[in-house]
Amino acid sequence: MTIPIYQKIMELIRDEIRNQAPNTPILSERELEKKYNASRMTVRKAIDLLVEEGVLYRVQNIGTFVADSKLHKKTDSHALNSFDLECDYKIIYFDVKDENREVAQKLEISTHDQFVRIVRLNLQNGQPESLDQIYIVRLMIDDSVMNNILNILEFSAKIETGSVNQVFVPMIVPVKFANLLNVKINTPIICVQSKINTKNGRIYAYIESYLNPEAKSIEITI
Repeated sequence: MTIPIYQKIMELIRDEIRNQAPNTPILSERELEKKYNASRMTVRKAIDLLVEEGVLYRVQNIGTFVADSKLHKKTDSHALNSFDLECDYKIIYFDVKDENREVAQKLEISTHDQFVRIVRLNLQNGQPESLDQIYIVRLMIDDSVMNNILNILEFSAKIETGSVNQVFVPMIVPVKFANLLNVKINTPIICVQSKINTKNGRIYAYIESYLNPEAKSIEITI
């Protein structure tokens, strides 16, 4: 069975960028066209598919670049995405903070850099379904939306152009959240730890979602 030319070009590009640093520019489509002796349409299809996989990313009117390995999509991030909620929610806490080493490490920022912390209780039919502890890099939030928490919590655009990495951690419900989730102290729960990455691999937000075991189940499609 003959391998399509665009797939051969995809593999050649993969090999060439394997050891290149994130954000390194690749050759232009015209240069790749000459290098691989292929049509512009074939080269563009190969690049489009590598962008779709998260191996490369484009910057309009500038060029195509090597993506951070965090963006290589191994699962359907939309299947794992639970950030754009259909249920109601209450904002329990909202503030801008800094000088927190643990949070700074999770967001990969300096301890002197500011971050936004939001605690959100998600409700289904008036009952607590989950609680999100959200940390967002302050420098990545436009000043124009800082007074609108709904815009701050709009993650769809970031997910569409970047990626989500999630870890599912079994634990005992934190005492400080047990009452808000309406569960008993020492109740076993699942905490979903999520990192939302921008298209160039930088972390935009880190989220800890504590799921009420009596109200929330997890379904993953791969």
